[in-house]
Amino acid sequence: MNSKGLLLSLFLGWSTVSPTSSPAEEIVAKVGAEEIRLKELQMIMQRLHWRFGESSPSELLQPLIDRKIMKIEAEAKALAVDSLVVATLEQFAAQLLVEGLYDEQATNKAAVTDVDLRDYYFEQQLDQKLEKRASHIAVPTEEEAWKLYQDLQAGAVFAQLAERASMDTLSAPKGGDMGFWQEEDRRRSPFAEQLFTLDEGEISTPYQDRHGNYHLIQATEVKPVGFERQKKTIEQILLRQNKNQLWQAYLDEQLNNFHFTVEQNTLAFLMRQGRNSSDGIPPVAPEHLGLVLCHYDHGQLALDEYLIFLRRTASNRRPSPVDSTDLVQFVRRQVLQTKILPQIAKKHGLHQREAYRLKLARKREEVLIDRLRRLVAEAKVLNNDALKSYYENNPAFFTEPPLTIVEGAILASPRDAQNVAERVRAGADLQEIMRAYPLFMGSLRKYDIFTFSPADSTVQKDAIHEAAWGMKGDEVRGPIKIRFAKNYTGFVVLKVVEKRPARLMSFATSKVQQVVRRKLKGERSREIELIFEDYIKNLRRIYAPQVVIDSQLLNSVSTN
Repeated sequence: MNSKGLLLSLFLGWSTVSPTSSPAEEIVAKVGAEEIRLKELQMIMQRLHWRFGESSPSELLQPLIDRKIMKIEAEAKALAVDSLVVATLEQFAAQLLVEGLYDEQATNKAAVTDVDLRDYYFEQQLDQKLEKRASHIAVPTEEEAWKLYQDLQAGAVFAQLAERASMDTLSAPKGGDMGFWQEEDRRRSPFAEQLFTLDEGEISTPYQDRHGNYHLIQATEVKPVGFERQKKTIEQILLRQNKNQLWQAYLDEQLNNFHFTVEQNTLAFLMRQGRNSSDGIPPVAPEHLGLVLCHYDHGQLALDEYLIFLRRTASNRRPSPVDSTDLVQFVRRQVLQTKILPQIAKKHGLHQREAYRLKLARKREEVLIDRLRRLVAEAKVLNNDALKSYYENNPAFFTEPPLTIVEGAILASPRDAQNVAERVRAGADLQEIMRAYPLFMGSLRKYDIFTFSPADSTVQKDAIHEAAWGMKGDEVRGPIKIRFAKNYTGFVVLKVVEKRPARLMSFATSKVQQVVRRKLKGERSREIELIFEDYIKNLRRIYAPQVVIDSQLLNSVSTN
């Protein structure tokens, strides 16, 4: 990619409108009614000086002009009402409103006193926290290290040996001094781990680092870190805790105020479907998408929107599809973040604030340009025929391995577990049976779904997977005694739900579409860039009559 293409690609990913822009600022260029202010150009020049130091102001102005041209063109193509653009901006606007509400209800109200800081300091025994000053000698071989160690034991001065023999050119002139280290450094530094085994004045035996070199370390000074040095960190910790407490209390209050309730029949339906979930998303037939999952004042959430929330959420953050508590908590969060809190924020007038409008305007420009790019460049390369061809030519990427799907129940009592196992063997539904039992140990999941594939045979398994490994057909196992973390002991009952053979995922599924598009886009990114660059060149010619540059103001920038 040439420098102009690289420069343009950088600008396409940036928001260039300063949040402190004011109408009084000088306008360096206009594209139709769209204005580019001098401050925007100066900000870009500062950002890119390290990479494009020789570029003139006029060269850096061009990508700003291009952005305005693309925004106007996107609007001319009615992309402002494109469904993807509208959905993206609605989601972003809700996020902005919630962030503003968080600042109002948590950030601006959180406070800690000096008494709080000192109480935390002593409660956490931070008054006993030490820091140690280290000196070291680094040499390439173990033989050299032991020879120097013997010299030190015979009375040689550590600093003098470091100056003469250490291969560390930065510390050697200072007698091997490496400054002070604190105990938390031990988590990321083997050097600090060695240092904190030493008393003041003590010298370590040689140890080898990951590069193969050998070190001798001396703890030259040990002293308390003290309150003042830790005060800022303690304040940050307590403020974060205070904000979290304030925010959680506010969320709980709003859920009550908006009378959030769950439709139990729909929840039960989701639990049943959850046993056949793929990647945490339960299968829901079209005729069931309208089922209402929850109600709140002035609104409700149906399954079609719930599934949208699931797909937007990273797979590792989706709720367990068979845990009603986990699912309800997820739904509450989503309803709060996307429905209730934005409504409250608007009542507080947060959507009328200048900062909100500027951020939303910047995002709108960014989304319009991205959508234009997808339509005029990516769509030509990533068309349906190309995507289908990639899918057909790379079946390994889209083939799910054979899976064994097992449902399991965890109980604290061996008698209860035996009773559950007998009922399941007699044909009762394990998930339904477990509705009558409390959470395991009062807070842990009592029922869940597990999946296994042949590839798992090479992976270290947890206790549940170990107990279920190798189950066949509709086998029922248990009760099996298992010891969990924190020394909990439970009794597990397991039943095979499904033995699923290896299968090629359908090209029509959203997951396959996303993977195919991402991989093909990566392989043909240069082709897409060239198409888009040609498109922009053509737009420049079309919009040239609408571009007005204040040459005198622009020329003055180069002399600043």
